Amino acid sequence: MVLDFDNRSGSKDLDWMRAGLADMLITNLSRSNKLAVLSRQQVHMLLARLERPADSDIRLDEALEIARRSKVEVAVLGSFATLDGRVRVEAQLYDARNGQLLAAEHFVAERPNQILTQVDLLSLKLASHLGAPAEQQMEATLADVMTDSLEAYRYYSLALEKAQALENREAIQLLQHADEDFHGLLREWLNANAAGGYVTYHPERGRYSLSPEQALVLAMEGSPAFMLGAFEMALAAGRIEPKLAAAFVSGEGVGWHEHEHQLFHGIERFFRSGYAANLVSSWIPALEGVDAKLKAGAAVADIGCGHGASTILMAQAYPNAHFTGFDYHEASIEAARARAAEAGVANRVRFEVATAKNYPGQGYDLVTVFDALHDMGDPVGAAAHVRNTLKPDGTWLIVEPYAEDRVEANLHPIGRAYYSGSTLMCTPNALNQEATMVLGAQAGEARLRAVLAEGGFTRIRCAAQTPFNLILEARP
Repeated sequence: MVLDFDNRSGSKDLDWMRAGLADMLITNLSRSNKLAVLSRQQVHMLLARLERPADSDIRLDEALEIARRSKVEVAVLGSFATLDGRVRVEAQLYDARNGQLLAAEHFVAERPNQILTQVDLLSLKLASHLGAPAEQQMEATLADVMTDSLEAYRYYSLALEKAQALENREAIQLLQHADEDFHGLLREWLNANAAGGYVTYHPERGRYSLSPEQALVLAMEGSPAFMLGAFEMALAAGRIEPKLAAAFVSGEGVGWHEHEHQLFHGIERFFRSGYAANLVSSWIPALEGVDAKLKAGAAVADIGCGHGASTILMAQAYPNAHFTGFDYHEASIEAARARAAEAGVANRVRFEVATAKNYPGQGYDLVTVFDALHDMGDPVGAAAHVRNTLKPDGTWLIVEPYAEDRVEANLHPIGRAYYSGSTLMCTPNALNQEATMVLGAQAGEARLRAVLAEGGFTRIRCAAQTPFNLILEARP
């Protein structure tokens, strides 16, 4: 049994970590085929029976008594605190039968985004103390399937709250009211989603709910795992099927501008979640000296900006810097200008219609291209133009879909999604342009490095990566 961690940091802003750290350990330890771990919901049910609020601090003697009543053999208690910007996390294993301390482990994370891997290591150590052999402890860690950003855990904690909120009276009344008005249609739709695993059906009550995982993917726009944008994108791309079919015959491609407008909204929703979770907290700090330049007031060009999600996120985080977003699609630029006004950054962000090979300006401190280099018909020409518009000590940040360099290494569910999306959108657009080099959405680091080098960049490195993204830093 893993109980919520005590917050000893003195900061209410970190209260989400009480449940977040416990959930991380529960998720990791549950992957062992040697350990039976109570879910967080089961723990909360036990606390409710004892009339203890789930978010209250629990003394050691109380925790052991709860564990004994539940016939649990081992209880995991923990706490976290902060010191000079670092996060110290402690966890103890207690024998619930006699109160003996079995083991104690801790870690100190110098930066918040180190917590993910540190918790994975902590889970391995705790599992080892519990007698789970290393090779059997966990089939996969969270790092294998989610972003390496600490924000992922914060969103997961919020997803728990959202899922639990659906159980309150107001939500149930709303669903009952909807049942009265649209009983047949709504129930059939819910049954279809329950059969697909998108919602959970409770036969004893005849009701439906979202689990924390389902809420994270389906109900929390802005979470790193939010996927409705992907569904919207796929549906919209298929609406120009006759044009795509003709392109297979002619080989001439289909331009981005030839898609229906819903595709551009889906693209924005899909990518914005990952950018919000990683761009400011992880990717920019991973670049050499860029964070300091932006704080001081750098000039930035965001190429292929679409509706401006990445541009606006950076502008909100760095109020002293000046940003210009460029895209060849005029309707997207109009949408980006509206988004900037809504976000209150229109005075520091401009959006202009231009291509990657002819956007104006010189002396940029930072040029960014997010998930767009592989869409271009002449990526080497675009790289050369970026090189010419940068300051001598400037930086080019390139974010691309993660891929290995060999096709056979990308034949998995994520690769399937990227190859499919590339078939519908990315490759047709590149073929519709110069098509001097068509990278596709699974280019891999080696081919990307070759493009950057041919464009005139001499210092290229992989600054960061997630299971879904490859982040390259290029300098003249």
